[in-house]
Amino acid sequence: MHDDEILARNETVLESFEACEITLTLPDHGTLTAAEAIQRLGYDPALATPGQPEQLYDLGDLAFYQAGNGVITVDLHDANAMTRSVISPLGGPGFRHWYVGTSLSGPATFYWRYDETEGHLEGPEAEEEWTIDLGPMATHSDLITTTLGEDAEFTLAAAYLSIIERDSGLRFTDTLHGTPDLVLPEAAINWPGA
Repeated sequence: MHDDEILARNETVLESFEACEITLTLPDHGTLTAAEAIQRLGYDPALATPGQPEQLYDLGDLAFYQAGNGVITVDLHDANAMTRSVISPLGGPGFRHWYVGTSLSGPATFYWRYDETEGHLEGPEAEEEWTIDLGPMATHSDLITTTLGEDAEFTLAAAYLSIIERDSGLRFTDTLHGTPDLVLPEAAINWPGA
């Protein structure tokens, strides 16, 4: 697939949100359900409500979408390390986990974890620095290069989502334009600083 096509597709995912955090978690074996993902975060799935068609969830809600054998989460927080700490337990041994956070005030953030190996990228700056942080996903760094420069058509966040799409084989547009399977309301979540 041509880079512009994958980047354009993921740019449309981001157009719905001013700021957000999006994750994808895939198990090495079997299936991770939305209810199991809620349990991995330490919450009771009974606190979640089924998603509604055309639902616009509130700031602080955490939406869970079944995606293949894994789960995509979306929340509308401005990306930061504190809110990422709530979502990060989805990763760990036996799972591949990716995170993209966008912010109104700073660069997009990319985090990935394969079992116990992890990397974090905020930027990028010099290429030699960020290709190291991409680890096994450095083979997809051409997508980041496409977003650099004043005349770039696509955002860094779209490049990060595109890297995840290439690495996982799952398209965000196939899932996120649908209805969430479960929505965990803000009142049930222990967001830092709330």
